[in-house]
Amino acid sequence: EEQFRSLKNKRFLYVISSNMDTYKRKSTEELVIKFGQGKGTQPASRLKDYISCYGYTDSKRPWMGCKLHYLFITEKSKKVAAINSMVHKYELKLKQYARKNNLLVDRGDERILIRLSKLMRILDYKQF
Repeated sequence: EEQFRSLKNKRFLYVISSNMDTYKRKSTEELVIKFGQGKGTQPASRLKDYISCYGYTDSKRPWMGCKLHYLFITEKSKKVAAINSMVHKYELKLKQYARKNNLLVDRGDERILIRLSKLMRILDYKQF
């Protein structure tokens, strides 16, 4: 709960995967990754929703829980509109990359199938 409070008045981009998706695929090479923004008055509420939906990781039930792979955090500023924020631009570039490279799975444009190592290289790319 303290970690969630530390995200108040912040903007952030998260990259998360559910253990259920990995367990069903029987492969950890490629993961179904969900990414999105924490925004609004309670930005951490979206991350809390994932915990509510998937539960906590449990060694007896390996399909339970989710993993947070990446969190890019910036201060929220009244001088910068959400649409002009680095977080928004970062998410938009990820969506464009996913569409261009046919990485989309299931529904929406924020759920992709990708090797985690490749995603980390993309996220670390400075001009992204």
